[in-house]
Amino acid sequence: SIMLFDPKQGCLVLRAIGTRFALQGFAVSPDAWLGKRFALGEGIAGRVAATRTPVQIDDVNCHPEFLILPDSPVTIRSLMCLPLLANDTLLGVLNLSHSQPAFFSHDQKQSVWFLARRTSALLFDAQQRHSKIDSTAILQDKRESPTLTSWESHRLRAIGEIGNGIAQDLRGVLAQAVGTLERTLSL
Repeated sequence: SIMLFDPKQGCLVLRAIGTRFALQGFAVSPDAWLGKRFALGEGIAGRVAATRTPVQIDDVNCHPEFLILPDSPVTIRSLMCLPLLANDTLLGVLNLSHSQPAFFSHDQKQSVWFLARRTSALLFDAQQRHSKIDSTAILQDKRESPTLTSWESHRLRAIGEIGNGIAQDLRGVLAQAVGTLERTLSL
């Protein structure tokens, strides 16, 4: 999942979800998400956002900071949470989880760190373009603009595509790792 930082509210909000079972990820409108929002420092995602330091947890059941969401249909045992940064500016966090303990390897962490940096660059670019559109609307004294509405729709699609791309890239990395492991075990 991708959680973006909302500086006005000072919290992380879920904006994109992808699973290994879905063919594509999907974006979540910030107004549509009624689930848990994480303040800086709250839970694993909040701590990663506050410290801007990635975390890998082999078994969340043994980690007191992990917050189990009672209405979540997802079972999480392994977790990787990485900050999404542009320079030193917090954009959000990238969360990858699995139902099996100790699922992620060090090599996978390096691959996911690369994906997090690429996701950060794409999000930063989208925010910069959105900021320019906002500035133009303000200068033209327009409170609401069809361009902003269509841009927000485009932005949500882009975030969904990023989530989908990360899920697909991770599936490829994990498939290679599982293949290597299976070949090693069969020797």
